[in-house]
Amino acid sequence: MMGQETQIGPTQANGKVLLSTAPGNWANGAAALTAAAGHSFAVSLTGVVANAADIKFLAYNNVPPAVPNVQTKSNSKGVIIVSTAAGANEGRWIVHTVPGFPAAKTGYNWPAAETAKGHLLICMTIAETAINAIASSLIRAEPFVYYNDIPESETAGMRDFKKLAEGQTATMPPFTIKQSIKIVAAAPVDVHIYSKSTKSRYEIYKKVLLRGLKKTIKVWSRRDNKLKGDCRVLQRNIRLIKSPAQIDDHATNIEADQSNWIVSEPGNTFCFTDKPYAKSQTTEPGMAVCIDQAAIFARFDAIAAQVENCPRVILYKGPAQNTGKLLASDVPGNWADGAAVVTQAAGHSFAVILTDVVGNHANVKFLAYNNVPPGVPNVKTKSNGKAGVIMISTAVNANDGAWIVHTVPGFPAAKTGYSWPAAEIAKGHLLICMTIAETQINAIAASLFRAEPFIYYNDIPESETAGMPDFKKLAEGKIPTMPPFTISRSIKLTGAGAVPVQIYSKSAKSRYEIYKKVILRGLKKTIKVWSRGDSKLKGDCRIPQRSLRLIKSPVQIAGHATNIETDESNWIVSEPGNIFCFMDKPYSKSQATEPALAVCFDQAAIFARFNTIAAQFSYFYYCQILQFHKIPNVKIQMEQEMQIGPTQDRGKFLASNAADNWVDGAAAVTARAGHSFAVALNDVVGNHANVKFLAYNNVPPGMPNVKTKSNGKAGVIMISTAVNANDGAWIVHTVPGFPAAKTGYSWPAAEIAKGHLLICMTIAETQINAIAASLFRAEPFIYYNDIPESETAGMPDFKKLAEGKIPTMPPFTISRSIKLTGAGAVPVQIYSKSAKSRYEIYKKVILRGLKKTIKVWSRRDSKLKGDCRIPQRSLRLIKSPVQIAGHATNIETDESNWIVSEPGNIFCFMDKPYSKSQATEPALAVCFDQAAIFARFNTIAAQQGTYRAILYKGPAQNNGKLLASDSPNAWVDGAAAVTQNNGHSFATALTHVVGNHANVKFLAYNNVPPAMPNVKTKSNSKGVIIVNTVAGQNDGAWIVHTVPGFPAAKTGYSWPAAEIAKGHLLICMTIAETQINAVAASLIQTEPFVYYNDIPETETAGMPDFKKLAEGKVPVSPPFTTRRSIKTAAAAAAVDVHIYSKSAKSKYEIYKKVIVKALKKTIKVWSRRDNKLKGDCRVLQRNIRLIKSPAQIGDHATNIETDESNWIVSEPGNIFCFTDKPYSKNQIKEPGMAVCIDKDAIFARFNAIAAQVENCP
Repeated sequence: MMGQETQIGPTQANGKVLLSTAPGNWANGAAALTAAAGHSFAVSLTGVVANAADIKFLAYNNVPPAVPNVQTKSNSKGVIIVSTAAGANEGRWIVHTVPGFPAAKTGYNWPAAETAKGHLLICMTIAETAINAIASSLIRAEPFVYYNDIPESETAGMRDFKKLAEGQTATMPPFTIKQSIKIVAAAPVDVHIYSKSTKSRYEIYKKVLLRGLKKTIKVWSRRDNKLKGDCRVLQRNIRLIKSPAQIDDHATNIEADQSNWIVSEPGNTFCFTDKPYAKSQTTEPGMAVCIDQAAIFARFDAIAAQVENCPRVILYKGPAQNTGKLLASDVPGNWADGAAVVTQAAGHSFAVILTDVVGNHANVKFLAYNNVPPGVPNVKTKSNGKAGVIMISTAVNANDGAWIVHTVPGFPAAKTGYSWPAAEIAKGHLLICMTIAETQINAIAASLFRAEPFIYYNDIPESETAGMPDFKKLAEGKIPTMPPFTISRSIKLTGAGAVPVQIYSKSAKSRYEIYKKVILRGLKKTIKVWSRGDSKLKGDCRIPQRSLRLIKSPVQIAGHATNIETDESNWIVSEPGNIFCFMDKPYSKSQATEPALAVCFDQAAIFARFNTIAAQFSYFYYCQILQFHKIPNVKIQMEQEMQIGPTQDRGKFLASNAADNWVDGAAAVTARAGHSFAVALNDVVGNHANVKFLAYNNVPPGMPNVKTKSNGKAGVIMISTAVNANDGAWIVHTVPGFPAAKTGYSWPAAEIAKGHLLICMTIAETQINAIAASLFRAEPFIYYNDIPESETAGMPDFKKLAEGKIPTMPPFTISRSIKLTGAGAVPVQIYSKSAKSRYEIYKKVILRGLKKTIKVWSRRDSKLKGDCRIPQRSLRLIKSPVQIAGHATNIETDESNWIVSEPGNIFCFMDKPYSKSQATEPALAVCFDQAAIFARFNTIAAQQGTYRAILYKGPAQNNGKLLASDSPNAWVDGAAAVTQNNGHSFATALTHVVGNHANVKFLAYNNVPPAMPNVKTKSNSKGVIIVNTVAGQNDGAWIVHTVPGFPAAKTGYSWPAAEIAKGHLLICMTIAETQINAVAASLIQTEPFVYYNDIPETETAGMPDFKKLAEGKVPVSPPFTTRRSIKTAAAAAAVDVHIYSKSAKSKYEIYKKVIVKALKKTIKVWSRRDNKLKGDCRVLQRNIRLIKSPAQIGDHATNIETDESNWIVSEPGNIFCFTDKPYSKNQIKEPGMAVCIDKDAIFARFNAIAAQVENCP
């Protein structure tokens, strides 16, 4: 009979016993197994541990008792016992897992160390005649026999037993066998013994047991990090039992349990195995003893009730994530966290899947392709088919294969070990593994052939692909020369509920766009697209139920963030479902002339996971400060808009990714780090090899007594000089003498007392000429420019700006449009006028440009007032003081000038106060059309407030109010005082301006440059243009602000102490480097005083306006008023920024003749004012309304007496403009600039500040 089956849980002294006479339940062991008597196994082993006259036995163990350092690949442990009594045919076979046990003839002695572990012991009663069959199996398991006293007379005629007893091993096939015996009992039980020798390369679980049982198996075993569950073949799955588990009321776990066993599904088979479920099975002997008995099966099947999911088939790794999110083929209801970092060579699903690609396996062959093949530099190919691998099994009669598609360049390297490219951690990637029948690879090849992949490895023998003509073409690297050039092929994934997969492909000879002409036509449904895009292709909703919709960025992969700037994957989902497609081409115009491939899955659960990602929406991104310091590696986002109230050392921050609220600056703006603008300016105040910039300021840092009409304070145009990069940023602000280029972050101490506004916009580098065209007319004083001409080649306006030229010929007032880079790029309109334009920038430029009422926050003279004469074109002055989300500011100490439109969604940063002098001075306005930013400033304009992405520091506030571009619905308190060199957004934004970064270069301008006393300039522009000079990068930032003498380049962060008492506005825009010429074109007009520039000419080659700006040229020929448009490089939605500028030669008032004309709306102006210009309500819907002072930036008060910022909002929205000129009459003869952000949320925040406007005269 079958004596017992004992399962001992870890740390259990007694086992659980399953008796053959009562197998319905586990019974408690009668005594501890360490005891020499009183329990079943002590009884069973009586004739083994002691002497019995008629009992002889053979014992084997890979760790034999008292025999140290035995070398064996076997893991088998057991005892064969026979009775030598005359006429007896009785025997027992004990199999177990206990090393060093039992010791022969020396008494019962359980190894003390094994009590802490789990063990399984099985005793089977057999006929003595069955031991040859057992021996036949054991020979192949190659056990170490440490005792045998069975006489040859008992085993005569048993050749296999003789070999076993003599220690022989199998040298001739078969190397894998199955033997069957029966347990002697009233109802004999079938036992099947499967074994394999070292010479067999089969995995015993998959190739022996699974094939032998022809059923799914559930496995309890210790595991390595290579083998996983396998659900590819229907009814032939390997499912791993979850650990910990329960043996009745005894707990066990695979870490401490030495036993290995399986149960079949369906029943009724239970198998004891002597090998863990590990890859080493293939090169080691192994054995399984399978008992076909329902009651025993039921007990073990109860332990095996919970099994792990099958291996994940989709891995989606978000940018900067070390681990991916996994989607399991059998349980695709949720994303699961990756088990280990993707850089590790083991422990996660794709390392396991690629084991036989990066290593060697005799029966696994593969073809690998990648447009950036590992170890093969400078490959030229139009294909984007990254890291595809087709794998097959060459085992006899096998029809197994897999197809892996993914987005990782230079991966995987064939046969040289697993190595994830380190540079790809910063990016998002998608990897998909599909199990297929080998017979389907010709259909795959037919599609791949047209996608023209670069094949870097193939060892699939021709014998496996005979009769597959398309695979032959693929393997030989042929390309299609005859139609069809566009095809569709269908395959099915192997496994339960086989998933249909449709493969669409086109060759380079096909001129179809794969998204529109192939996928849309093939699916006959609307599609939602996640992909990097160019500036040419947009969403297309013209055909009902055949729309092409672009998914907003950023999104979440079950808690992991991703964005289209750093995510290398391209995919679509259909609407309605249930289609998910993996694409190998970005959604750009180049599709038409390049080969492409799409793999489409028709599976509801997979579709649902990706459709959830596609359903997420977010606000347009401006500066995402945490990204800015990564300028060498990733695109610059529009970092922030920072409004610092007077006497606040911390600003209020409006972030591009959270533009619904102002956030407190993380640190004082005087701090060198720890706040967003210190970060944004890292590569302006410091050095970065691939970031170059042009900085302008009517008070340039370190340059005393600069004479300029420009008020373009602390404007910075930044670009990335990295190869193929098109990234830039434009920062406009109101801080004089700030930032100092390359000398470390240093906020001018005097500016803490003032309110300042700083805005950072991310742009494409290609847009800087539009900016330059506007700046050129604002005649900024450029104090630094190291943007190389190579980066601005073909940008005549940037060249003019960089060279300091001023407009001498009309137009003296211009408007330029740019878009902030990123998905849903935010439009930015730049209005500028030169000193030759006699327009008031608020009334004649902004109001006309926006064609809406504007609410103006600006210092004012006694001349210009609000103007409500023209319905819907009013110029309303925002009351002072106001609150920036709890920080007070006022126009007396707030250096910022800005407007919000009414209706929204325009917020404009102005570089001129709302005063009569606008008419004779260059000026610039940067207008953002973004609802969330608008909302924050509109709240200030309404004397209500909260916001963030813009830093608005109220007078006497140490911290600013922050308006984030991604949650711009409320001002947020600045995290630290703006005087601190870290801990707040602008200290961070300016890190590479006040410090050094090898790849960050910048141009800084300020009419009050840091450490330069007595600079004479009509310009009031202040800003920093930052670029990334890393090869391939197109990153930049433009910071505009109102802080004089700030930031000092390369000398550390130092907020001017005197500016705490004043209100200031600082805006950081991340831009593509290609946009800086557009920025420069506007800045040229404002005639900024450039006090630092280390942007190499190679970065600005072809950017003539930037060159002019950098060289300090001013416009001498019209136009003297310009408008340029750029887009911030936003992760979620690039924001349009329009830069309006005028040179001193333009006699336009930038507010009235430039901004109002361009916006074609009433504008509300926050600015210091003279006693000449007033609000102007004469033209319907073209009013200039002066925002009442004091006003509130959130809970920070500001007033036009101490607030250095000048800004407007349009009415109606959604325009907010930062202006560098106060609203005063002298605008007419001075250069000026307005940076207008078209973003409803930003507009709303400034419009809230601008809610109360003065009555029209």
